[in-house]
Amino acid sequence: MSQSVDVVIASFGEDLRWISWLPISWVPHVYCTKEARTDLPEGTTMLPNLAREAGQYVEHIVRNYDTLADVTLFLQGMPFDHCPKSVAELFMTGDMPHPICYIGAHVPTPSWTHGKPFFKDCLAMLQKAYQGEEIGDVIPFSVGAQFYVKREVIQAQPLNFYTRLLDAIYSTPGAAHLIEGNWGAVFPWRQFIK
Repeated sequence: MSQSVDVVIASFGEDLRWISWLPISWVPHVYCTKEARTDLPEGTTMLPNLAREAGQYVEHIVRNYDTLADVTLFLQGMPFDHCPKSVAELFMTGDMPHPICYIGAHVPTPSWTHGKPFFKDCLAMLQKAYQGEEIGDVIPFSVGAQFYVKREVIQAQPLNFYTRLLDAIYSTPGAAHLIEGNWGAVFPWRQFIK
């Protein structure tokens, strides 16, 4: 049985015609923060221009927490700007076997011992969502803020965690840049790695 895939696309003014290249069974969800666009697909969700892709990604989780697909693929409005070969291969193969994976980066493993430490302001923002729970010292890091996550990994955090995170993202200047490489600290992926 194939897995269901939602594709969350964080858009501003990008040309989105590439959406037609997605596998037919994948469901695109476009979130846009640029007003007065007339070229957006039907069903696009308009949001205030506050937190770039970070706000759009977490908005999708909060709005769809109970109805998430088996896998959610989070992409920027022009996904080929970062790791174009990896994005194209993903579209062609549909292969998403890992609990979480940055597009074009190494897959997290149980023995992950390297990564980029948190930015001080990012750690403060994440602590608002975690409310004192342990976050960890090292996380898988990758630039580009494009990744996929399985439903069970997302739902291992309660909905109110993502609501707190969304509030923190919207109230932290530069949140999208701070969290871009730190998504590995948002999802409790370690318990799903074999």
